[in-house]
Amino acid sequence: DVVMIKEAHIGIGVFGEEGMQAVQASDYSIGQFRYLERLLLVHGRWSYIRVSNLILYFFYKNLCFTMAQFWFGFYSGFSGQTFWEDWYVTCFNMIFTALPVMINAVFEQDLNPSDGGSIQRDFPLFYFIGQENRIFTIRNFVCWCLSGVCDSLVIFFFSMQILNIGAVDGSGLDSSMWAWSLCAYTTLMVVVTAKIAVHTRHWTIVNFLAVTFLSLGLYFCFVFFYNLIPDTKIYRIAASVYGTARFWLVLVLCVVTCIFPDVAYQCYCIMHRPDAISTHQQLRRIHRGGSTPSSHSVSKFGSEPPLVVRAAQKSAQVTMKSILPVAESVKTKPLAARGRSGTRLQIQT
Repeated sequence: DVVMIKEAHIGIGVFGEEGMQAVQASDYSIGQFRYLERLLLVHGRWSYIRVSNLILYFFYKNLCFTMAQFWFGFYSGFSGQTFWEDWYVTCFNMIFTALPVMINAVFEQDLNPSDGGSIQRDFPLFYFIGQENRIFTIRNFVCWCLSGVCDSLVIFFFSMQILNIGAVDGSGLDSSMWAWSLCAYTTLMVVVTAKIAVHTRHWTIVNFLAVTFLSLGLYFCFVFFYNLIPDTKIYRIAASVYGTARFWLVLVLCVVTCIFPDVAYQCYCIMHRPDAISTHQQLRRIHRGGSTPSSHSVSKFGSEPPLVVRAAQKSAQVTMKSILPVAESVKTKPLAARGRSGTRLQIQT
């Protein structure tokens, strides 16, 4: 059994009376065989969703960050001049944007955790998202990469044109390159943080703290204290940048331009192209009891139910048509489960 578990993609050992060798050789261990259902149908699919979102977002935010340096090369003659200050480059991935994506990869849940029992009992085919690799696909990867490139274009050129680098303002000070860099970096921080906030489905107090205080709040504290250190490239630049109306115009325009397409696409999918998960979420929000909407239950909305209810009812039929072929394919590709006396188990996918 130990050799069999080690050869499997994922080895699961069950505590029993035959020793601990199978448990010690497994990737996951459970106390009873009945826990396998929740481990696969709930935590297994959550793990796939979290890891997929982590990888996609990681590529997005780093493309946003590095492509700005690439665009700057066209204006610096590819001289090797950096667009970002050294410490800002070091802290971007290590500190400023680390916690939101880490917390999202730990706590993200596309379905209500209180519905775990009903999901296992009534909607076991939600598990095919991981089996069919519906999230981490080439199409989604390319879309996230293109989104990072386009957002970097928006941040770079909006900040350059609106700040009007080199022009003298009313106080007699000119807009230096480092003022432009700080404006673009701050806008980048807000955009990438807002992006992961928009794509977060399950919010907890930990997610809120990570996005607000431990990411953006920590960044602005760093800017405040680092701005006071002499002999640095941005010494006393932050006050002059944040005190101008042009900076806030850049910030608002870039955030709206970069985040609005994601919000609009999500609303469009919910209203016109809902999948099985979004349909289940809508029905659970409308009917907390968990029953499917009937004509009697919808009658409380009047003669015409709201658009979200009509979308949920319409998508239920579409969802069943899309799930039935998957159900047939799942029957032909069962999980390879082998065990003996209920004490050891191997799952190979």
